[in-house]
Amino acid sequence: MTRQRWSEVKNLLDRALDLPPEERMAFAAAHCGGDEELRRELEGYLELGSDVEEMFEEPILDLIAGRPPEYRAG
Repeated sequence: MTRQRWSEVKNLLDRALDLPPEERMAFAAAHCGGDEELRRELEGYLELGSDVEEMFEEPILDLIAGRPPEYRAG
């Protein structure tokens, strides 16, 4: 995924996560401008439910720091 594409997905995801769970899929369908790939990507994250919210709340460096050495690059 390109940086620009991720920016689009993340922007829509942030907005969708502010909605009640039952409204999120309709938001995705309405705000992806006919871009089916974008809609599928967004819906994929939304299907994770509360897990996706937690995934983006914790900074990635904190997640990496807690990994054993065999999971780190370098």
